[in-house]
Parts: sequence; structure tokens; C-alpha cells
Amino acid sequence: MPNPEFGGVQPAPFEPVPFQPHEREIHRLLGVMGDAPADQYADAIRILRGNPPLQTRSLILAHMAREIDSALRELLYSLVPVEVQDRLEAEKPEDRRDPDRALVIDEICSALGFDSTDEIRSVWKKSGAWHNAAHRGALLANRPADAAFIERWDRLGTVLKVVLRAYEGSFTRALPMIDELATAASITKEKVSHLLNRVPNSAPALNRFFEHASAAWFPHLLKRNYFRSPPPLQPSEDGLLTYKPWPPGRYLIRMMQEPKLVPDVIDVVLQLETDNPQAAETVADVALAAPIALARPLAGKIAQLLRSPAQWALPSKATELLPRLAAEGRLDEAATILAELLPSPTRRGAGGGFIPSELVIQLFPQLGVPGLAVIAARLAQREDGGRDELSYSRIWWPDITSGRIFRARDELVTMLRDAAIAVATEIGPEQVVCVLDAHPGGIFRRLALHILLLSPEPELVSAWLTGPALFHNRDCFVEYGHLLATHFGSLEPDDRNRVLALIDQGPIHTDDPAAIKRWKHRQLARFGDALPGAYRAEKEALVRELGDPDITNHVIEFKDRGSADRVDLPLPALDEMTDDDLISSLTGWTPTGRWDDPDRDDLRQRIQVAAAKSPRRFAALAPRFLDLNPTYARGLLEGLRQAIECTDDQQGSVAASVADWQPVLDFAAASLAQPAQLPERPTQGDGEEDPGWNWAWQELAELLTAGLRSDIPQANLEQALVVISQLLDADDSTDDDGPPFETAINSIGGNAWIALLQYAIRLHSPAAPVLDTAVRQLLEKHLNPARRPNSPIRSLYGYKIHVLSALDEQWTRQHLDEIFPHITKPGIASAAWNAYLMYGRLTVETATLLHPFYQWHTMSLSHAPETAPPIEGAPHEQPEDRLLEHLGLLYRDGAIPPHTGWLADFFNHAPLRLRARLIEHIGWQLHSVDQLDQDQTNRLKVLWEERRDAATQAGGDAAELAGFGVWFSSGKLPDAWALDQLNQALAAGTTLASCDDIAERLTTLGADELTESVTAIAGLVDAPDRPWFISSARTSISAVLRNGLQAADPETRRNAEQTVSRLVARGHSNFGSLTEATAGGDQPPTTVDQIEDAADGRR
Repeated sequence: MPNPEFGGVQPAPFEPVPFQPHEREIHRLLGVMGDAPADQYADAIRILRGNPPLQTRSLILAHMAREIDSALRELLYSLVPVEVQDRLEAEKPEDRRDPDRALVIDEICSALGFDSTDEIRSVWKKSGAWHNAAHRGALLANRPADAAFIERWDRLGTVLKVVLRAYEGSFTRALPMIDELATAASITKEKVSHLLNRVPNSAPALNRFFEHASAAWFPHLLKRNYFRSPPPLQPSEDGLLTYKPWPPGRYLIRMMQEPKLVPDVIDVVLQLETDNPQAAETVADVALAAPIALARPLAGKIAQLLRSPAQWALPSKATELLPRLAAEGRLDEAATILAELLPSPTRRGAGGGFIPSELVIQLFPQLGVPGLAVIAARLAQREDGGRDELSYSRIWWPDITSGRIFRARDELVTMLRDAAIAVATEIGPEQVVCVLDAHPGGIFRRLALHILLLSPEPELVSAWLTGPALFHNRDCFVEYGHLLATHFGSLEPDDRNRVLALIDQGPIHTDDPAAIKRWKHRQLARFGDALPGAYRAEKEALVRELGDPDITNHVIEFKDRGSADRVDLPLPALDEMTDDDLISSLTGWTPTGRWDDPDRDDLRQRIQVAAAKSPRRFAALAPRFLDLNPTYARGLLEGLRQAIECTDDQQGSVAASVADWQPVLDFAAASLAQPAQLPERPTQGDGEEDPGWNWAWQELAELLTAGLRSDIPQANLEQALVVISQLLDADDSTDDDGPPFETAINSIGGNAWIALLQYAIRLHSPAAPVLDTAVRQLLEKHLNPARRPNSPIRSLYGYKIHVLSALDEQWTRQHLDEIFPHITKPGIASAAWNAYLMYGRLTVETATLLHPFYQWHTMSLSHAPETAPPIEGAPHEQPEDRLLEHLGLLYRDGAIPPHTGWLADFFNHAPLRLRARLIEHIGWQLHSVDQLDQDQTNRLKVLWEERRDAATQAGGDAAELAGFGVWFSSGKLPDAWALDQLNQALAAGTTLASCDDIAERLTTLGADELTESVTAIAGLVDAPDRPWFISSARTSISAVLRNGLQAADPETRRNAEQTVSRLVARGHSNFGSLTEATAGGDQPPTTVDQIEDAADGRR
């Protein structure tokens, strides 16, 4: 039974069919005939593979084979000329119902263009009639699915693949017959049979038929229940839902123009039980085309269909129907549909959410109270277990007139408010307020008070103002106050006294005199100017004592941590203070602790800005920050670094200089005696102040790096090195903290190591490229695993190996085995090697230096798994990817010669995914170079041809060649050679990467390459697993095929015609215009620009 909540039959879980690659192609080709043969074949494959295991396997497979073979011959027989069909009919024996099978097969093959000697004729005939295999004596044992049976089944597969591919290439020949059938003046039983059996039951063919079918077809199709079962949603392999088009839908819509057929069409769509989105849209289109009296029953059906999980245009069409129903007074039917269009208040998209809030005002007041009640009920719907946020709406919706929308709940509030205003303006507030008051929650009370403010009705106003519950309701405080201030003076005396009595009674939750005073201060402010004398005097006295009261709801805005330069924060004005006042202010300043007031981190940001503006002043003040909170010290250091790095500062580079580094370095040395972690502070900080001095030390290391580039004077360099050494010793990060490189560059020691390297660069002399002794000692100290075996700092040696080599190649070469100890300490080696690959700089010199390591790591890839889990915390691209990128560049540029043994070992033994990725990487690298020299071109041609031969030979895998699509689209290789290799890869069954770019590249080739270009387009069209390629590359495909259709070479024309036919057979009917356009004679070749210009003109 259909699930009414779903709107159709619940899709079964996806069960993959165990297709072999050629079987998948056969299944696709059977889909050109229709869903039934394709489904029969898929089920047959499941049974053939033993899922489920059946004793009657051969019997069922034979039945399916018989059905498929019979349907194939019946469909293709329509291509046989009528006179030949008549001859075969006349020659058949009197005791036979059908002409001889072998003769029919011969004529079908001739019609499809097969030569009289083509082997497919005999193979098809030898596959035999399946009637005998499908039937046996009732009590006889089942025939086994033995080798002979399987061989016969395989022959049928060969026939299906070859014959259906030929039919797909001739598909456009069937279109005139379809047109003739659709426009027939009278419909006979034979014509109906022809439609059902000799017209492909595929979307392209049926779209063509129903586009032209006359009304005369309707009663015959209705009698056959043709419209009863649209194809249901189907789960796909990737977990999504897919649907197939339903061509009869547009025909039904067209039949609404036939007055006599309207009731029958409406009855047809009312009986649909479907989850097919196109069929659902048909129901809405029929309703929109029908007289409103006849469309009424469709409202419930549309509401049911809106519950389906897959929608396309149904919600917008259903929305169009709402004003029509409302205009005819069919408010209940309109409300039924509206309920399915509204979003869920707790999560967007659940239960609908198709109607934009701005459209609601266009539907009201026409939808009236029933529509309003639907919106209110949806807003009141709770799915979160009971926490009633609707009673605290002043927090998330402080202004009842607001237009802000952050979630579905806000959309509903906006809809309900605007709809309520429109309806109340039209019919008065009474029914509107009644609808709102029917639901619990402060938001409904607030909306009702707002409606009464805009559309007042004296009795309602009085009733709502005199109730104690609303008077004391904190959520309604503002809206009640607005209504009170506006209408208190117009209340009856008794009602005014009742409201004032609530003031006299005081608050209901406290008896504290100070709290009562503050309560009265706010409450009396809500009365406006209509208070009696004594109350007015009390109000004025409270204002004089406590100031003007705040009687608004405030938007909660969480503090922006990047707001250091905000002048509205209540922080000390550092720029305006003397040095003593500044230090005194920082010493004595204490945050209030309120969530919306500044904290120490805000003050740190203010210090950073001030230090960046006046680096000399704050550099001199640095030692005095030792006695302050370390959070402030970090702000000082950040500001000084920012001043140095900001070379484009408007004040000029001199003003941005620290100038005197002595106090900064004195402060730095003294700060390292402070505790890294202060007691009772979280080790990761709390967002308001630093955990200790360790965060300031990291910033100190970054400041030294910036200063050592140019700003620190020569006289201070030695002291700077001492601080760097102490910072390196202060580091306590380990590989356990996360990925080594990322940990290192975010650690004290890592930044100190970078500062050390900058110190070495500062001392470097090109004439004598030798490391300073002190630097060398520090580098060796922190490279030694005996000191700290899990220090992430060692990854930085790999990251900056090119710098180390430039500073002192001899030292670097001597320590390579310590930096990359891939045999003795592979964990340490991988940290440095991965940092080099992922973040280092590849140079010819570095590649030469590291050649043995490239060899070792490349050979290790030969033993890598076929699938590799990503490294946690690493970027999307993995180290092995970067290694492959390096190999591609080094091979292309000659650093790795062709036929290198270890590279050959990689290609012979590495998993397919890595071999394919290397080929693809080389292709992308071609896109980034202007041109190749002849040596580079020759090396790439040698590599490609070797890999092509290996992949296409026995035991190879053509998937390795996928990246050649990127090679070809780069345009950097000789056109004729590249095009020939492209077609060889496609012929080998390769699913190429970058198909869109390939197609675009083909459009730029000259007439000499036209034949091969058309062949390439045909191959790309046939390639599997590229569902969007044809649509996305339509312009390029059209340009090549149009030129192919105009070619002088008949084989090129035939290939182009067959490719167009296949495209049309697969549902891309727009390509059919190519053959129509070229039917009139020769035309000049077409370019992509011309096609795009023509498309622009049509638009």
C-alpha cells in the first residue's frame, strides 16, 4: 500500500546489481528500449550471480531471455521497410503466427546497416529461440545452468550489445515513424499495439510521441491504464534518490484544452499514487488548468504529493494555485496545501519549507483565517522534547516588527505577523486575535498585542490590558507597553483603575524594596503621558533618581574578538595617557565580569593597536610590562611585530621601526624567568586572558623573526641569539599534540627555530656559505633525537631544507641522514620528509641533494595499499600526492631520466591509484607552463606510450590512463600525436578526466584533425560515469559534430550522424537539430563562438 505520509510507494533500499563492465553497458542500451527489458536484464544478472540462489535459475533466466529477445525483435522490426514486412508475412507457413525468426533477424540486420557477411547475423541466429529452454514438462527436473547454458546466455549478451548499439546509432530514423503514429487521424487496435510494442518505451521516444499525440489517443490509452503507474523514485548507489521522466504528464496537461476530456483527466491524476516529481507536477498543472470547481478535489492530492522527499517545481506550482482557490472562497482547500508548504519551526526543510516568507503577504488576506490558523499551528509545532522557546521570544526576536531571518522559526514568525496584519486590516482583529490566543507561548501574545495596536477594537483592547497575566508577562513587556501607552487614556475609568491597581500591588516575585523601586520605575514608564497626577509625580521622581528607564528588548550580540579598535568599548584611552598613567591604568584595571563588557583580551587588542601605532614608545615601555598580566605583554609584542611588518604603513617605515631594541631584548630575557603556566588558569586559556607567559613567548619568537630581517641592529644580534636559544629550550611541544609540522609552527620552539634560521640568513655571506658556529651548534642540538625524541621541531628541518642547503650545503649534506633517518627512525624521518613535500620548496639543487631519498620513498610507494586513509589533521592533499607531483616535474624536466630503474619499479608495482595520479599530476603541470621544449616533449611522449602499452595489455588497467585527458586539454603536446593517443585511450575503455576541457580543446583543432576529433567526441559520449558531461559540454560537442556532419569524408559524416542519434536516444533531444540543420546542404565549419552567439540570440 502507498504510504500517505510519503506521497507514494516507499523506495526500497539500494541493492547494487553485480554487473560486469560489459553487462552494465548492455543494461544501459536496453534502457533505450524501455525500463522493462532493462529491469529484466538486471534481475537476470542478480540470479545469474546466485543472488538469491535458486534451483530454478535456468528456467527463470530462459524466460527473461525469451522476453528480452522477443521485445528486441518486435521493436527493431519497425525499421524493416513495410514492403519487406509484407513479403515476409506472405511467405510464412500457414501454421505459423509470425514470420521465420532467421529471416526477420536478417532483415533487421540489413535495416541497421550490417553487411550481409557480418558475423552478428549468425551469432544472433545461433543464440536460438528461447521458447524451448523456458518451457519443459511440468514434472521434469529443472535444467541445470551449465556451461552450455551460460555460453548461450553470453551469446545473447553479445547480440544485445552490438545490435542495440547499432539501433542507438540509428535512433533518429525512428522519429518520423513516431511522429506519423502520434498524428494519425484515427486510432486503431493495431496502432495502439504498435505504440506499445514498436515504439521504444524510453523517455526520448515517448517525449516525441506525446509532444504530437492527438486527443484521439486519450480514450485508448485510458482503456489500457497507460497513465496509472509513473516510474517511482529509485535509490541510487551514492545514497541519493533519482527519478525517471514521465512523458505522458505533458500530454495530460495538453488534454485539459479539450473540454470533453477535462473530467477524465482530473480523474486520472486523482488516482495517481506516485512519488515521481514530474507526475506530481502534472497534478498541479492539471489543477491550474481546470475550472476551480473541478480543481477542488485535487487540493488534497497535491498536499499528499508535497510530502514526498523529492520535489522540483511542485511547490511553486502549488503556491500558484493558492490565490485561485482563495479567490473562489475555497479557503479550507487552500489551507490544506499551505500547511505542506510551510517550513518546520525546529529545522529547516523538514515537513516542507518551500514557500518564501515574502510571498505570504501576497496570499493574504485572501487565505483568511483558515490560512492564518495553519501558519500559527505550524509555529506552535514542537519537536524538541518540550523546551518552550516560544515563551522567551523577546531574546531571539526582540523587535516584533523585525525582518531578520536566521532560521525557519523566524520565517514562520514573519509569515504569521504579516498574514495577521493583512487579515485584521480586512476583517478586524477579533478572529485574528482568537487564532493567536489559541496557542501557548509569549510570541503569540506579543503578536496579538501588536495586531491590537495596529487594528484596535475597544473591547478587545480593554480585555487584554486589564489582565494581570499579560501585565506581568516579561516576554510581552514591550508590546503590552506600546498598547498601554496608546490606549490607557481611552479606557473606561474602571478599567484604568484595574490597571493602576496592578502597579499598587507591586511585583509578584520579590518583596525587596530596591527591586520594587526599579520595577515601578520601568512599569510607570509604559503608561506614556496619560498617568493620573499622583502616579505621574511618582514616575517623575523615580526618573530623577534612577534616570530614564530602558523599556526595550535588546538584541544579544556576542562580542567580536576582532574589535580591538572599537571606540565604543569602555576601555582606557591608552594613546592619551602618560607612560606612568598607562602602566598604572593597566595595573589597576579589572573587568566587570559581565558577558557584554570588555575583558582582558579586549584590552590586549587595544594595547596591540597602540603599540603598532607607536612602536618606539612601547618598545621603551617593554620592561615595565613584566609586572603586568602576561596577556598585556602579548599584546605589546604583537603590536611591535605588526609595526615592523607593516611596510606600507602611512606613517612610513622609519616611524614603524622599534629603533632601540635593548629594552625589548631585556624584557624578553627577563620574561623567560616568568612561569609558563600560572596557577589555576586553564592550559588552553579561557578566551579572556592568557594561561601564563607561554603565549607571550611564542609571540616573542615571531617578533624576533620579523626584527632579524632588518630592524634589529648588529650590536643586538648576539643578545637576540641568546633569547632564541632560551626559547628553543623552553619548548615543550611533542608529536602527540598533533601533526608534527602544524604543531611546530604553532609552538614556542618552532617559531624560535624559524627565528634562528632568520638569524643565520642575516649573517650569511655568499662568498663564504658556512653556518655560524653558534647557529650550527643549536641546529645540531635540536636535531639530536636523544635530547627530545618526539620533538615536532625536527619537521622544520625538512620544511626549510632548501634554505639550510643554501646557507651551508656541506653541513646539510652531512646531516641528511639525521634529518631524514628513514631507515633507523622512520617516524622522525616521515615528519621532516612530509613537511618538505607538503610545505617546502622544490628546486633543482634540492632535488639533486635529495635524490636518494626520492628513490627510497618512491620505491616504498610500490608497496602502498590500493586505498590509503588520509593523515589526520593534514590538508586535503596528502604527502604521497605531493611526492607524485615532485616526480612528475622532475621527470618532465630531466632530473629523473627515462627508464630510471626505481621509477620503472614504481610503475610495475605501485597501486593503480598512485600510477593514475602521477599521470594526472603531469597533465595539470602542463597547464601551468607556457610551452615545452623538444626534450621535455620527447620525455613525456616516451612515458605516455610506455604506460599506454602497459595499461592496454593483458593484466593492465586502462584506468591508469585517465589523466591523459588533462594532458590533451593542456594543448602543450603536438596535436596529431595527442589526438591519436586520446582515441587510443578511449578505445581501451578509459574514463578520462577533464572531459569538458577535452571537448573544448577539440573545437580548436583544424580540418585535418576533424575525423579524429569526431571519433574522440563519439568516445567521450560513450564513456561511462560522466552523467553531466554531455550537458555541460553541449556547446563544444555540437561544434565538433556539426562540422563532422558537413565533412566531405563519408565515414566522418556517418560517425557524426550515429553519435547524434545516440545522444538523442539518451534523452539529449536538442542535438537532433544538428542533423536537421545540415540536411539542406554543405555549410561552412561551425565554431563554439558561433553556437554560443546563436544561443544568446535565442535567449
